[in-house]
Amino acid sequence: MLTMTGSKTAPHASTMRNGGPEGSSGLPLLTLKSIDKVFGQSVVALESLSLQVNQGDFLSLLGPSGCGKSTALRLISGLMEPTRGRI
Repeated sequence: MLTMTGSKTAPHASTMRNGGPEGSSGLPLLTLKSIDKVFGQSVVALESLSLQVNQGDFLSLLGPSGCGKSTALRLISGLMEPTRGRI
């Protein structure tokens, strides 16, 4: 399952399993629920990011510069804490 919502410039993510897009049946390895990351008081880096990566999935994050790809990876790795939501 993959859902990413927010601004028009949000990163796009896709998952693939066993060489082709399909519903994953593996165990969830990573789940992000309604993640927001705000820097300072007004710079919204991520808004309402929800994502589940299952065992056997291959994930790629694509998007233009400044859309939140690196921020998402820093949150996943534990280098940053989300403003709101759960990892």
